[in-house]
Amino acid sequence: MAVRIRLTRKGRKNRPFYRIVVADKRSPRDGRFIETVGRYNPLPSKPEIAINEERILYWLDKGAVPSDTVSSLLKREGILYKRWMKKKGFDEEKITEETKKWEVLQIERKKRNELKIEEKKKKKKEKAKETAEEPVSPKDEKIEEDAKKEKEKTEQKEGTAKEEKAEETVSTEHKEEEKKETTAEIVKEEKEKEKTDKEAADKTEEQKAETKQEVKQEVKEEKPAAEEIKAEDTKKTEEGGTGPVKKTEKREKTKEKPKKTDSAKAKKSDKKEEKANEKSDEEENK
Repeated sequence: MAVRIRLTRKGRKNRPFYRIVVADKRSPRDGRFIETVGRYNPLPSKPEIAINEERILYWLDKGAVPSDTVSSLLKREGILYKRWMKKKGFDEEKITEETKKWEVLQIERKKRNELKIEEKKKKKKEKAKETAEEPVSPKDEKIEEDAKKEKEKTEQKEGTAKEEKAEETVSTEHKEEEKKETTAEIVKEEKEKEKTDKEAADKTEEQKAETKQEVKQEVKEEKPAAEEIKAEDTKKTEEGGTGPVKKTEKREKTKEKPKKTDSAKAKKSDKKEEKANEKSDEEENK
């Protein structure tokens, strides 16, 4: 849900006053709202502004976005400046000192604007007297008025441009600080992920080592059991005459076979000797 801090109109026709309200972005201007945070009455010579700083700071920290008019009012009251100093990490004493300096500067600025307005009024009166003494054509009056208006517009534009530049510098500082905070949070999250991954890998390795040890223990336990089974089988075969005893008899037969082969070789050698003796006897008779 997108939350905004904005104005709602109250009062009768041509006599409005406004409430500063925290509301959902989708709700209408004078519709449902979450909380009232202040009031603004622009009709008197000195406009009346009443704002609850604690609740506004609470909603700004929660992510609420102020409208253009509300942000201008907050700047006028110095609430955004205090919030910026708190984010930077100033102590309360420094914040109070800086707010006092800021209030003094605002008072001086108001006095300058009032003096400028009074000087303009005096000049208008003097020119009106001169014009009463010396009649001036309406064309010249229009030309002079147009020139005055152009000068006033240029002065206002220069003043607004300076104020916008100062606000841009402050906003850029805010953005840089927010970027640094976000990067620090991302780095912390990455480090935490690496730690968790390492811990998981260590746990898996420990589990593997434990499984290997269990397998080895099972094998060691199975070996004596197998030897006992073999011993029991041998005993049974010796008693019953079947089983592994037959294997031993076969092995003995295989050992006896080479003896037969030796006797056959001896017979062959005897036959060869007999044939050789017969040949020698025939040769002698010849």
